[in-house]
Amino acid sequence: KNPDYQPFPNSWKIELGSFASKHIDGYALALVSFPLPLGAKNKNYGQNVFTPVEITFKLYTAVPVRGYVNLQAPPDYELKNATGLRMRSAPVGVDLVTELPFQAEAVTDSRSCSLRLQGTIGLAAEVPYTIMVLTKNPLQLSSTASTLWTLTCLSPSLDPLDEGSVDSYKIHPSALFTVNNKFNQRYSLQPVSLEVSITFDRAIRFGDFVQLNAP
Repeated sequence: KNPDYQPFPNSWKIELGSFASKHIDGYALALVSFPLPLGAKNKNYGQNVFTPVEITFKLYTAVPVRGYVNLQAPPDYELKNATGLRMRSAPVGVDLVTELPFQAEAVTDSRSCSLRLQGTIGLAAEVPYTIMVLTKNPLQLSSTASTLWTLTCLSPSLDPLDEGSVDSYKIHPSALFTVNNKFNQRYSLQPVSLEVSITFDRAIRFGDFVQLNAP
């Protein structure tokens, strides 16, 4: 069984009794690398909403047409569907999912998402790609659950090609929020005096925005 990460130094040797060979260079593991941390639009837990998460990756082995790219989120996350697959260097809006010759069909099941490459060109090795997937964060924070996202690539005949894992983004509790009708003005046509109390889980700095939306 191969290790989860490329060992360093990566060498083997043969021993027989009191004799041993010189070190033999090991093989390189077919690991998916992640040049950038995950980009999440929502980093709060406890909110029952789907928001985009951007995963940037590079393959060690090319994935041919009709091959698979499988993405699995950590426990308690929920994936809805992949909304974008493109080269990292491509302009935003040039999407490999919808633009020929790149195409992919996505199947999502709870915390995993599988994309099967269609069209005429697969994914090349050592080229940064980006997947955008709609994600729902956990409803509560767990100190024991895994925080790794795993990306696995398979050939059209389901032979394993590449696999790699990346740490998730840090999630925070949602702000504590109350709205109080100060003078109990329920039916007046006059402006109502409201008192809004918000406790944030981290500091609000100069240049940040706080936006209040009414029903």
